[in-house]
Amino acid sequence: MTISGVEILKQEIGEFELLYMLHVPVDSIYFKGHFPGRPILPGVTQVDWVVSLSQPLLVVDAIKSLERVKFMRPIRPNSNVSVKLTLSNEGRRLSYRFFDNAGDYSSGHLIFG
Repeated sequence: MTISGVEILKQEIGEFELLYMLHVPVDSIYFKGHFPGRPILPGVTQVDWVVSLSQPLLVVDAIKSLERVKFMRPIRPNSNVSVKLTLSNEGRRLSYRFFDNAGDYSSGHLIFG
């Protein structure tokens, strides 16, 4: 699997859960203009990556809503981050969490319908 602007270092695929380790390079296109001199990975990019990375679990791909989306720390260039995706509620809810050893970056739920 390939996703623009990030390198997948490792993946673990379970029946209802996926775990990825990602490397976000300095030259990722998503840092451009967001924000000059102190770049951070946009939240919308994180949600887009969740949707792309979740494809091994999902049968449907129409997102009805986002719930409980939280951004605790910014993801900076040259970061290694893990993302855990968990499918529940009969395949209608995908929970995600971006994190590393220091704690969480972001989390939320995608509701499908």
